[in-house]
Amino acid sequence: MLIKLIGGCMIVLCGTMTGIYLFRLSQRRVRALNEYIAFLSHCQNMIAYCGADILHILSSCTEYELLGGMMKECCDKLRSGMELTKAWSISVSGVEFRGIIASEDKKLFTAFADDFGTMDADGEINRICLCREETMRRYEELYSQTEAKRRLYRTVGMFCGMLLAVVMI
Repeated sequence: MLIKLIGGCMIVLCGTMTGIYLFRLSQRRVRALNEYIAFLSHCQNMIAYCGADILHILSSCTEYELLGGMMKECCDKLRSGMELTKAWSISVSGVEFRGIIASEDKKLFTAFADDFGTMDADGEINRICLCREETMRRYEELYSQTEAKRRLYRTVGMFCGMLLAVVMI
């Protein structure tokens, strides 16, 4: 009987931890979108005030917590001679593969490099501003969903664990 009780407690704990993991995953996705908004603002400012090229802009953003690796990978590919659209797309796919962003957010990320460098500075700034506004809408939507589901993820995991434990006992 003691073994069943311990096993039941372990199942409840695993269910709770699964709920917490799902919440943390959602939170990480919100943070990644927030970093991407900061990156777009940085790009807009660098183009407007410095006239910096994309390699310089990406190199200055490699310290981001979640997206820094993507920026560094894209810089390395650009230095090796790959075009921006392809290098950016490969880097975004790597971030998606690591679970930092979801597949539905990939379109927001890849839109940045589409036709980048084909307009004058004002055109680039306007296009980046449009990307930032779309990302901000997605961020606000995802943030409100995450906050609404915070307790849900934790309690559903715990109750599923309890249900499994009761069924097993």
